[in-house]
Amino acid sequence: MTLAEARAALKRTVQASVEPILTDVEIDEILADHLRYSDYVAATAYIVGSRVRLSNGRIYRCIVAGTSADSGLGPEWPDAPYAHTGQTFDDGTGDLRWQDDGPDVIGAYDLGGATHDAWMLKAAKVAANVDFSGDGQSIKASQEAAEYRKRANLTTGAWVF
Repeated sequence: MTLAEARAALKRTVQASVEPILTDVEIDEILADHLRYSDYVAATAYIVGSRVRLSNGRIYRCIVAGTSADSGLGPEWPDAPYAHTGQTFDDGTGDLRWQDDGPDVIGAYDLGGATHDAWMLKAAKVAANVDFSGDGQSIKASQEAAEYRKRANLTTGAWVF
Protein backbone atom coordinates (compact mmCIF):
# COMPACT_ATOMS: atom_id res chain seq x y z
CA MET A 1 0.00 0.00 0.00
CA THR A 2 1.38 3.37 -0.99
CA LEU A 3 1.33 6.45 1.22
CA ALA A 4 -1.44 7.91 -0.97
CA GLU A 5 -3.56 4.77 -0.55
CA ALA A 6 -2.95 4.68 3.20
CA ARG A 7 -3.78 8.38 3.48
CA ALA A 8 -7.04 7.94 1.57
CA ALA A 9 -8.05 4.90 3.64
CA LEU A 10 -7.31 6.64 6.94
CA LYS A 11 -9.06 9.88 5.95
CA ARG A 12 -12.14 7.92 4.87
CA THR A 13 -12.20 5.78 8.02
CA VAL A 14 -11.92 8.64 10.51
CA GLN A 15 -13.97 11.12 8.52
CA ALA A 16 -11.04 13.53 8.43
CA SER A 17 -13.03 16.23 6.61
CA VAL A 18 -15.76 16.27 9.28
CA GLU A 19 -15.29 18.58 12.31
CA PRO A 20 -12.97 18.42 14.03
CA ILE A 21 -11.02 18.31 10.78
CA LEU A 22 -7.72 16.44 10.53
CA THR A 23 -5.31 18.12 8.13
CA ASP A 24 -3.20 16.28 5.57
CA VAL A 25 -0.13 17.14 7.65
CA GLU A 26 -1.71 15.55 10.75
CA ILE A 27 -2.74 12.46 8.76
CA ASP A 28 0.76 12.10 7.30
CA GLU A 29 2.38 12.48 10.74
CA ILE A 30 0.14 9.75 12.12
CA LEU A 31 0.96 7.45 9.21
CA ALA A 32 4.69 8.13 9.64
CA ASP A 33 4.39 6.97 13.25
CA HIS A 34 2.81 3.73 12.01
CA LEU A 35 5.19 2.89 9.18
CA ARG A 36 6.34 -0.71 9.63
CA TYR A 37 9.27 -0.48 7.21
CA SER A 38 10.84 1.74 4.57
CA ASP A 39 12.58 1.23 1.26
CA TYR A 40 16.26 0.30 1.35
CA VAL A 41 18.47 3.35 0.66
CA ALA A 42 22.19 3.23 -0.16
CA ALA A 43 24.68 5.17 1.98
CA THR A 44 22.21 5.47 4.86
CA ALA A 45 22.77 4.95 8.58
CA TYR A 46 20.46 2.30 10.04
CA ILE A 47 19.85 1.62 13.71
CA VAL A 48 19.05 -1.72 15.30
CA GLY A 49 15.40 -2.51 14.67
CA SER A 50 15.13 -0.58 11.37
CA ARG A 51 13.17 -2.56 8.81
CA VAL A 52 13.37 -2.35 5.02
CA ARG A 53 11.44 -4.02 2.21
CA LEU A 54 13.25 -5.05 -0.93
CA SER A 55 12.12 -5.84 -4.45
CA ASN A 56 12.21 -9.57 -3.62
CA GLY A 57 9.12 -8.94 -1.44
CA ARG A 58 10.88 -9.72 1.82
CA ILE A 59 11.43 -7.67 4.96
CA TYR A 60 14.90 -7.29 6.46
CA ARG A 61 15.54 -6.08 10.01
CA CYS A 62 18.77 -4.38 11.11
CA ILE A 63 20.39 -6.45 13.86
CA VAL A 64 23.73 -4.57 14.00
CA ALA A 65 23.74 -0.82 13.37
CA GLY A 66 25.81 0.69 10.59
CA THR A 67 25.76 2.45 7.22
CA SER A 68 24.53 0.74 4.06
CA ALA A 69 26.64 0.27 0.94
CA ASP A 70 27.52 3.46 -0.96
CA SER A 71 25.54 2.47 -4.04
CA GLY A 72 23.23 -0.18 -5.40
CA LEU A 73 20.87 -2.31 -3.39
CA GLY A 74 23.28 -3.59 -0.76
CA PRO A 75 24.24 -7.22 -0.34
CA GLU A 76 23.27 -9.99 -2.72
CA TRP A 77 19.76 -10.49 -1.40
CA PRO A 78 18.43 -13.90 -2.44
CA ASP A 79 15.25 -14.31 -4.45
CA ALA A 80 12.61 -16.86 -3.50
CA PRO A 81 12.83 -19.80 -3.16
CA TYR A 82 16.37 -19.22 -1.91
CA ALA A 83 15.48 -16.60 0.71
CA HIS A 84 14.91 -17.97 4.18
CA THR A 85 13.66 -16.30 7.33
CA GLY A 86 16.49 -15.87 9.79
CA GLN A 87 19.31 -15.59 7.24
CA THR A 88 21.73 -12.75 7.96
CA PHE A 89 23.59 -10.47 5.53
CA ASP A 90 26.48 -8.06 6.01
CA ASP A 91 26.11 -4.70 4.30
CA GLY A 92 28.14 -1.56 3.74
CA THR A 93 31.52 -0.65 5.10
CA GLY A 94 30.88 -1.04 8.82
CA ASP A 95 29.19 -3.58 10.98
CA LEU A 96 25.73 -3.25 9.40
CA ARG A 97 23.98 -6.61 9.41
CA TRP A 98 20.47 -7.50 8.30
CA GLN A 99 18.26 -10.45 9.22
CA ASP A 100 15.57 -11.78 6.89
CA ASP A 101 12.23 -11.37 8.69
CA GLY A 102 10.25 -13.15 5.99
CA PRO A 103 7.85 -12.11 3.26
CA ASP A 104 5.84 -8.91 3.45
CA VAL A 105 2.35 -10.13 4.23
CA ILE A 106 0.92 -7.23 6.25
CA GLY A 107 1.79 -4.05 4.36
CA ALA A 108 3.83 -0.99 5.17
CA TYR A 109 1.32 0.83 7.38
CA ASP A 110 -0.37 -0.25 10.59
CA LEU A 111 -3.74 1.27 9.75
CA GLY A 112 -5.34 -0.07 12.92
CA GLY A 113 -2.88 1.84 15.09
CA ALA A 114 -3.08 4.88 12.81
CA THR A 115 -6.88 4.88 13.01
CA HIS A 116 -6.72 4.71 16.80
CA ASP A 117 -4.36 7.69 16.94
CA ALA A 118 -6.46 9.71 14.48
CA TRP A 119 -9.63 9.22 16.55
CA MET A 120 -7.67 10.17 19.70
CA LEU A 121 -6.47 13.34 17.97
CA LYS A 122 -10.07 14.21 17.11
CA ALA A 123 -10.98 13.61 20.78
CA ALA A 124 -8.14 15.88 21.91
CA LYS A 125 -9.31 18.63 19.57
CA VAL A 126 -12.77 18.73 21.14
CA ALA A 127 -11.68 18.00 24.72
CA ALA A 128 -11.23 21.69 25.45
CA ASN A 129 -14.79 22.42 24.37
CA VAL A 130 -17.24 22.85 27.21
CA ASP A 131 -20.78 21.68 27.63
CA PHE A 132 -23.25 24.47 26.93
CA SER A 133 -26.85 24.89 27.88
CA GLY A 134 -29.12 27.83 27.21
CA ASP A 135 -32.32 28.88 25.53
CA GLY A 136 -33.68 25.36 25.87
CA GLN A 137 -30.74 23.84 23.99
CA SER A 138 -27.90 21.75 25.28
CA ILE A 139 -24.59 20.96 23.59
CA LYS A 140 -22.54 18.21 25.19
CA ALA A 141 -18.98 18.55 23.87
CA SER A 142 -17.81 16.05 26.48
CA GLN A 143 -20.00 13.41 24.83
CA GLU A 144 -18.37 14.10 21.47
CA ALA A 145 -14.87 13.57 22.91
CA ALA A 146 -16.05 10.39 24.63
CA GLU A 147 -17.45 9.09 21.34
CA TYR A 148 -14.13 9.69 19.55
CA ARG A 149 -12.24 7.89 22.34
CA LYS A 150 -14.69 4.99 22.08
CA ARG A 151 -14.11 4.77 18.32
CA ALA A 152 -10.34 4.85 18.92
CA ASN A 153 -10.56 1.92 21.30
CA LEU A 154 -12.57 -0.10 18.79
CA THR A 155 -9.82 0.22 16.13
CA THR A 156 -6.74 -1.08 17.89
CA GLY A 157 -6.50 -4.29 15.85
CA ALA A 158 -4.16 -4.61 12.88
CA TRP A 159 -5.52 -4.01 9.42
CA VAL A 160 -4.20 -6.01 6.51
CA PHE A 161 -4.21 -4.55 3.00
